[in-house]
Amino acid sequence: MMSKPARVFFAFVFTTIATIASADFIVVEKGEPRAVITINNGARVTKYAANELIRYVKAMTGATLSIAKVGETGGSNVISIV
Repeated sequence: MMSKPARVFFAFVFTTIATIASADFIVVEKGEPRAVITINNGARVTKYAANELIRYVKAMTGATLSIAKVGETGGSNVISIV
């Protein structure tokens, strides 16, 4: 049985993939990050999900996504974890 943080993370990933599949949303392009992660609350599970996403994207692409404050994303694509 998966832990609660793992279930939350995978639910987020599957929801994000379904959303991304329907639009031109680039997370990484040619090894460079094209998206940032925003966290809308400071909950431990939210931070865990963000860090797991960073870890998995880096393992798959070599690019390291960053975490930005809401409103300070610099025009990048935004992955919001709530």
